[in-house]
Formats: sequence, structure tokens, C-alpha cells
Amino acid sequence: MKYNGILSIIVISLSIFFLVMTFNLPDTESAGTINASVWPMMILFVMLLMGILLALRTYRERAKGHIKEPKESESKPENPQYHWLVMAVLAGYTLAMPLIGFLVATPLFIVLLALVLGMTKIRSLLLTSFISHGAAVLLFLYGFNIPLPRGIGFFRSFSFLIY
Repeated sequence: MKYNGILSIIVISLSIFFLVMTFNLPDTESAGTINASVWPMMILFVMLLMGILLALRTYRERAKGHIKEPKESESKPENPQYHWLVMAVLAGYTLAMPLIGFLVATPLFIVLLALVLGMTKIRSLLLTSFISHGAAVLLFLYGFNIPLPRGIGFFRSFSFLIY
């Protein structure tokens, strides 16, 4: 718990420092609804909130005497080569994006990555994939007004039907 207290102080300090710095960012003429300073402010505010919550939780546990010392784990991971599988999925996503476009590549990427990382419930996997994909499309297209890769051939035509 000592480490959580130190971590919360570091997170709170850094988020306050950078939050103050974002007020000095110049306003930009952005076609989207979110300009250059809003996005960092939102992230830093959430970071500040999480640091405060961690500090409160650590303080409460310390006051109650529920301090748990971390034990060294001797268990070994099921597959120590996960990082290579994740890199392969990420490389495939990067290479497939210009060909099949964001609309098709991203849900496939999320599903494959979730499978590699051990997610087994199909319903949760599909819900996670499509909800996060929909949120990303809405954020980039309508929040930031940034065009997404459309792909080539059929995939390009398909993406024009959606956005």
C-alpha cells in the first residue's frame, strides 16, 4: 500500500502540472467540435480523478489496517509468447488497414486481439468489439472530424454506405 500512496501522489502531481499547461495551449480553428486543448484537458481531468480515488482508497485501507503486503508470485504465465502474438496481430492490422479500411479492419483486430489475450465469451467479445469500434468511429468522424481509411475496391464502396 505504500507504493499506491506514492503512485497516487505522483499521478495527482503530474496531472495537475499538465492540466495547468493545457490552459496555455492556443485555440485552433478546428472543423470538429473538439479543439486541441479539450482532449488533453479531458484525459488529464480523468487522470487527476483516478489519482484522487487511488489516494482515498489507499488512505481508507491504511486507516482500517487492511494493509496487504504483496507476495511474490511463483506462478508462470500460460503462454510466455503472448507478446509475439500481440505484435503479429498488430502488424496484420497495420498492413490490412489500407486494403480493407478502418470499418472492417478494426472490429477484426479487436476480436483477434481479445482471442489472443484469452477472452472466451463470444457475446462479450462481440459486444466489446462493436461498441468500441462504434465509439472510435463516432469520435474520429464527428468529434475530431478526421477521415478514416476506407480501403480499396468493395471495402471502399462499403465504407461509403456507412460514413
